[in-house]
Amino acid sequence: MMKRNVVESSNNFHIAMFPFFSLGHMIPFLHLSNELAARSHRISFLTPKKAQIQLPHLNLHPNTFCPITVPHVEGLPEGIEFSSEVPTPLIHLFCVVVDQNHDQIQAILKANVLDHYINLIFFYFVHWVPEITRKLGVGIKFIYYIIKTLAVHAFSIVPARNYNPSLTVYGLEDSNKNGLPLEDMWAKWLGGFEEAGSVVFCAFGSQLILEKDQFQELVLGFELIGLLFFVVLKPPTGCTTIEERESLLGDKQIVLVLNLCDQIMNTKLLVKELKVVVEVESLSKTITTVMDKENELGVSLKKNLTKWRRILSEPGFMSGYIDRFIHNLKELCNVVN
Repeated sequence: MMKRNVVESSNNFHIAMFPFFSLGHMIPFLHLSNELAARSHRISFLTPKKAQIQLPHLNLHPNTFCPITVPHVEGLPEGIEFSSEVPTPLIHLFCVVVDQNHDQIQAILKANVLDHYINLIFFYFVHWVPEITRKLGVGIKFIYYIIKTLAVHAFSIVPARNYNPSLTVYGLEDSNKNGLPLEDMWAKWLGGFEEAGSVVFCAFGSQLILEKDQFQELVLGFELIGLLFFVVLKPPTGCTTIEERESLLGDKQIVLVLNLCDQIMNTKLLVKELKVVVEVESLSKTITTVMDKENELGVSLKKNLTKWRRILSEPGFMSGYIDRFIHNLKELCNVVN
């Protein structure tokens, strides 16, 4: 019989993190882990082995990575560990991949319960985590942690599907602050331009894979602008949902080209409510608008972006959110002093 779970002290939890197998989900989970670990909470981060190669520079505290061996499912290439490595028509098979980790996650939780008394598990997507925690019988609480805006989920499950945005700013971090340094060749190239903000940068992350004709049309749109541009291409490694929010902390004008369903709702929030970005209709015209220092819309967007960047980057802005969140977790676990 397992000993019933207890909180290690009145102020400390041991928390397991089990995000969906996509960097766009793992990174927000890790940002939250950093905030919790900074307050002396212990974190066990359950991730595929590939992620442990790509995430260490974002792991700002001694969060423990627990490797997961991702099972193979017939119909997918060998070695698949991220959703972005799977063509969109086959994404349903990758959902099966994630679902088949039931026994492995149960074994990891059981071993950690015996050694370290896990109090909470944050998870996403899979339906069987509550069942596992109940079977262990040691009082582990489970949190279904959603990284996307609530409007995205409301739109998918509420029959009326009316868009009523609300701003919940959480987990924002400057992507440059803890990012890898720019390679010398690109730093030198970008540093050769006298005027800051004179180069157009294009990167869709790796969730979007363009067909040849789509890519050619995209580059043609950049050529029509008449400005220098820099387009990043790379093999699939992760998804891009966090980048829209991280961009609020930068000093660059933002143009959104939509692809994934959640990006549509995020764009409505950023375009219509915060008024900090512009959605593409004509690529060349849109970029010209935001790059033109005399354009009324471009000036307005930059002014609003500066305002929100100042608010979001104020020292201690996040502390109140995180502290109240931890207080709620303690109430959930009945350890409020």
